[in-house]
Amino acid sequence: MFFIRIFFIGFIWVASSWEGAAQFVEIWVSDSAGVPLQGAHIQCFRAPGASSYAITDAQGRALCVCHQPCRVEVRHIGFKLFSGEVSESPFKIQLQKDHRVLSPVIIQSEFLEKEAQESPRRIDVITRARIQQQGAQNLSDVLGNEMNIRISRDNILGSGASIMGTGSENVQILLDGMPVTGRLDGTLDLGQFLLNDVERIEVVKGPVSTLYGSNALGGVINIIRRKPDYGALTLRTDNYYESVGQYNFSGLAMADFRKWRIKGHGGRYFFDGFAPDSGLNKRWQQWRPKRQAFGGLHLEYAGRKLQVGLEAALFSEKLQNNGRVLPPFFINAFDEWIFTHRLHAGVHVNWTPGSRHKVQSVTSFNGFDRLRNKYFKDLVRLEDNLVEQMRDQFGLIMQRSWYAYNAASGVLSVLSGWDIRHEWATGNKLNPSRPNQTDAAGFVTWDLRPVAWFNLNTGMRMSWNSAFRTTPAPTAAFLFKPMEFLSLRFSYARGFRAPDLKELFFEFVDINHNIRGNPNLRPETSHHLTAGIDLRRNTEKYAFSAGWMAFANQIDNRITMTALPGLQVPPVYTFRNLSGFRSAGTVLNLSFQWKNVRLEPGYGLTWFSSRQTPSQPYTQPLAMQEWRANATYYWKKAGCTFSVFYKYNGPQQVFVANNDSSMGLSRLEGFHQVDVSVLKSFFRQMLTLGVFVKNLTDVRNVAFSLANPGAHQSGSGQTPALWGRTVAVSASFQLQKSLNKKGFKQQL
Repeated sequence: MFFIRIFFIGFIWVASSWEGAAQFVEIWVSDSAGVPLQGAHIQCFRAPGASSYAITDAQGRALCVCHQPCRVEVRHIGFKLFSGEVSESPFKIQLQKDHRVLSPVIIQSEFLEKEAQESPRRIDVITRARIQQQGAQNLSDVLGNEMNIRISRDNILGSGASIMGTGSENVQILLDGMPVTGRLDGTLDLGQFLLNDVERIEVVKGPVSTLYGSNALGGVINIIRRKPDYGALTLRTDNYYESVGQYNFSGLAMADFRKWRIKGHGGRYFFDGFAPDSGLNKRWQQWRPKRQAFGGLHLEYAGRKLQVGLEAALFSEKLQNNGRVLPPFFINAFDEWIFTHRLHAGVHVNWTPGSRHKVQSVTSFNGFDRLRNKYFKDLVRLEDNLVEQMRDQFGLIMQRSWYAYNAASGVLSVLSGWDIRHEWATGNKLNPSRPNQTDAAGFVTWDLRPVAWFNLNTGMRMSWNSAFRTTPAPTAAFLFKPMEFLSLRFSYARGFRAPDLKELFFEFVDINHNIRGNPNLRPETSHHLTAGIDLRRNTEKYAFSAGWMAFANQIDNRITMTALPGLQVPPVYTFRNLSGFRSAGTVLNLSFQWKNVRLEPGYGLTWFSSRQTPSQPYTQPLAMQEWRANATYYWKKAGCTFSVFYKYNGPQQVFVANNDSSMGLSRLEGFHQVDVSVLKSFFRQMLTLGVFVKNLTDVRNVAFSLANPGAHQSGSGQTPALWGRTVAVSASFQLQKSLNKKGFKQQL
């Protein structure tokens, strides 16, 4: 119970910092139209060398320690700095828009909202505008253009993402900070995370185990969903067609009634499949037909100090896998129907008892059900005979609560809390049939900013796992800004990942497969270092930024699936711990915007090495390069946006364990991907039409080879990458109306 003690010690310590005898001034902050601004930072200078600090709540209200009269400074994302004198209480302040070229971006992946450029950790943000310009329909589409992220594809199990060389099993995917379950071969299918309801995506590269626990050893992808605009009703539909046979439709309705917010969304995505073959085997399609249906509802009470929200969402997918016609008579085939269902439900509570205190609690349930039916198809009689049925079901319950305190001086912020997760699985390929695992942890982080140009963030997580002995997960990061345009970052984090239930208890034996889990697996642990330099210049005429980052990552006891020695047919595969895995690399990202033109080039280089036993030396490092060059031009007079997205994924070489326990080398060839788009708005941006040409280089399959393969291992082949060159069109219609006859303005 050590972590509980840490939490209460942190709680008592920050509570003891409460300032008792002081005069409070009530300050209300809004924009020029009177709309309240939440998250405005207020600094009150009550005496030479002494100041107090506060943040506005959802109603734009804050209490500051201030002896009247006193000078105040108010800052908010996208608005100009306000500096003036407070002479009365309450005091109303209206901020003016800051029309600089680039607007600051707010992040939430550290639990407290702040500007991305003010975070000691580097967090990449993919905005809603970027998603629309790419014509991205799911998470796999949009992440394929990101640096340090490599997408892997399996046309049955789906696509996964690796970050900084770590596998997809080490990447945690979150919905508004809540984890999801349903990993197949360690991968969450990115194609099942649709973007119709997404406001932005935050990508944290490197371990975030201190805040998010297991499965965040390689990084976190946090999907932030849209919220209703203040005092407005919004109706939106999105329609998309792609020449490969994709037909998508979705709808969204949301409203804000001051104290009540409601949102509903739903839709249907359909993909007709892609078949490169012809002749008798034309019924087999490399990219399988797929139907996805989804819907969700969100209801929230938003009081001045208390907000309570309820939500539920359902996702359904049907995948049709028609087999090749079987010789010699070509009248039979084996077909599969795969049904996937996801259920996500949650309740969150936000309580702001004062301008310097915040309490939040989130409880969520995430369910996953996958049913695979295999049939022997008679193509003459058109009869289906069920020959095999396999079902996987996963459930995850999570409860996280935390308390944050911001000192009046703004020098210190403390966040402490706990989270408890219980995960279970059922299936006819698991032994035992219903394994489960519980993880409980307490965490605390300190954010120290003694001067404006220095920010230090440290934290510790202590956890308990029902199946494994855990290790502490400390983290430390600092931001040093000697000049306004220059930022230096350095961070260290320790990661931890417990083996998932399928790696431990999976048992699948038939005429073609012999895969067995390994209950003796050990957890993965890691050390991660990151250093970076950022240059940033932002004016009303142009904006320029250059970011360089270097990283090093070491994973001990890395889990991989390998074949056991022997000549069994089929070979016996199981999961084993490799002794060590290392990755290191460097990334350079540039961004330049002048008038209506924006350019974003980038370059990355990553090295990998591995070893199987502690007595072996690490292998010679293997290198992987990547290039990116994005360009956007906004033709203001015509209301058109032209975009080009280019990414080169260089050849990737990875070490794999052969059947005889030796190390084999697998090489995946590189490829270029180019997408172009044109967006045009009509009727004051109520209607937006888009035309896209995707994959101009017509990439389909990428060759791979295995040097010195072991027994029963193929030496070469091809793996699917993209489905070739396509043309797509989209149409989005959005209607927004004020729910208040007096407009958005609120009486303060």
